[in-house]
Amino acid sequence: MGRVTLELSDNRIERARARAGTVGLTSAEAYLQEVLESDLDDETFEIVNRIGPPPELRVDSAESLERLKELLLESLNSPSRVMTPEDFAKRRVELIRRFSTREK
Repeated sequence: MGRVTLELSDNRIERARARAGTVGLTSAEAYLQEVLESDLDDETFEIVNRIGPPPELRVDSAESLERLKELLLESLNSPSRVMTPEDFAKRRVELIRRFSTREK
């Protein structure tokens, strides 16, 4: 196993130490290792970054930025409801399936 050294401000180290305690870890180092390992093991991150956003959400001009703003406002103005953990799990599976089959 390799070793990585990080330089963080005292404030960030203290925040990591505090968060470690809230999740049952004994040190800032253990917390940071857990966070990094969790992030690096997340297949969703790799899938999304490999293929990028869907074409309708790509921002490559002023016009596409305006279209994205319109879509966001439309979404904000649509009916909403509280989502359950089951809703999120179902949506995650749908997104992984959608993004893993999409070509670059």
